[in-house]
Amino acid sequence: VHPTPNIALNVTDTTICPDVSLQLMAFGALSYTWTPATGLSNAAIANPVASPSAPVVYTVVATDPTSGCVDSATVTIDIYPYSNPNAQPPVADICPGDVVQLLAENGIAYRWEPASGLDNPNIAGPVASPNNSRVYTVTITDINGCEFSDEVDITVHPAAIADAGPHKTVQSGHIIALDGFGNGSMLWTPALWLNDPTVATPTTRPDSSITYYLTVTTAEGCTAIDSVFVDVFFPTKVIVPNAFSPNGDGQNDVFRPNSLHEFEMELFQVFDRWGQIIFSTTDPNGYWDGTIGGQPAQMGVYVFTISGRGNQGEPIFVQGNVTLLR
Repeated sequence: VHPTPNIALNVTDTTICPDVSLQLMAFGALSYTWTPATGLSNAAIANPVASPSAPVVYTVVATDPTSGCVDSATVTIDIYPYSNPNAQPPVADICPGDVVQLLAENGIAYRWEPASGLDNPNIAGPVASPNNSRVYTVTITDINGCEFSDEVDITVHPAAIADAGPHKTVQSGHIIALDGFGNGSMLWTPALWLNDPTVATPTTRPDSSITYYLTVTTAEGCTAIDSVFVDVFFPTKVIVPNAFSPNGDGQNDVFRPNSLHEFEMELFQVFDRWGQIIFSTTDPNGYWDGTIGGQPAQMGVYVFTISGRGNQGEPIFVQGNVTLLR
């Protein structure tokens, strides 16, 4: 009578996580057959690796090659249910500087990788603000200690570029072109005085100073905004009366130039009929009171000259006649 093989196993009945392998090991014989063979790396060895996709009962039969006696043993392997991380959103398209709210579920612990661009990689719902396109992988650990992974694919589109050009200065009533540039469709706002607010270099003839905003939108929907200030100036005008009456009645008693739009007077002079200077001042508020050397000047026509600079720094010279009346 030959002794019967006495099989021993290294594992007892157990439950494993989905997609996890388990090393089986039988002892006590020289030849082994495992059934079913499904999910086993090799059903004819003592120590196959089991990777079952569903609950299974494995039976190992050991045979003594000398006597032909057999023995058997079983092990039951159950599988925990699958926990879906359900990472959201599966796909996201953003522009530089945008953020994406990520979210996973069904875990008691979370690990998002890579961690760069995340406000917290160890929570279910981190906020992602990546500088470039990337795939985030979340690994959850569920209540059974099993780990499951899912992915979020984020595409970061090229940034929109908007350049409204340098600030402009233009005289009232004149036309000027804006110098915009961008890498998408363009829109200038406000459209006031523009010939076409949807082109890069529209022309404008503004009645007053204005700030224009250029919005550029790329094909992917990314936007950028820049602005340009258009400074409208009105030409300086010197206004000089053609007569005055220095009689002390409080009306037109002095002769002085007036101006519109920022005239900076540098020299104001009055001449008699022989070309002699009878009055001269560099005082911007200066005026001639109709006297010569402290004495009333005779009635008649006098010549004046006024020199200075306008509101753009341009030189201005005015010459004319004024009649002194009494």
